[in-house]
Amino acid sequence: MSRRDEIEKRVRKIVSEALEDAVPPEDLPRDVPIFRGGLGMDSMSGVQLMAALEEEFDVYIDDDRFDIFDSLENMIDFVAEHTGDRT
Repeated sequence: MSRRDEIEKRVRKIVSEALEDAVPPEDLPRDVPIFRGGLGMDSMSGVQLMAALEEEFDVYIDDDRFDIFDSLENMIDFVAEHTGDRT
């Protein structure tokens, strides 16, 4: 499994848990917004999602980087870019 595949697997699990397992990790679409009518995550779940990503990958998500939640793909890209060899 490639590093990116491992990141994707872990991100999918975190997002699924933030959605209270309403969508299984493998069924999460890569290009649908997490908020704004996409997967329908509310702001409280969003805060939990952000905290879970920061903790899981030891990254900091600045408040002005909310664009990473535009899609699962953007979250994976962000984590891959900001973790280097740490994952």
